Amino acid sequence: TLDRSSAASDVYKRQHQPNVRILERVARLLRLPRERLVITADHLGNIGGASAAIALHEARASFAPGDKVLLLTAGAGYTAGAALLEASTPC
Repeated sequence: TLDRSSAASDVYKRQHQPNVRILERVARLLRLPRERLVITADHLGNIGGASAAIALHEARASFAPGDKVLLLTAGAGYTAGAALLEASTPC
């Protein structure tokens, strides 16, 4: 499980990135420091549902075995998805 005490220090957050302001707002709500985010919207723009996977790929070298990675997506209307992953090997 992911409790609030581990959220700020142990989790890298990867999410669909419609714009950076939304990412920063979600990070504040989750009490995650900005440096734990992987931002791709600044150099790739809004690339739809692929942004979470691309951000995960771009950040893979920063993961150590046991690190938790939270993938979040949100779409138009009430569409949303999330997955909590644990890195098992260095990438």
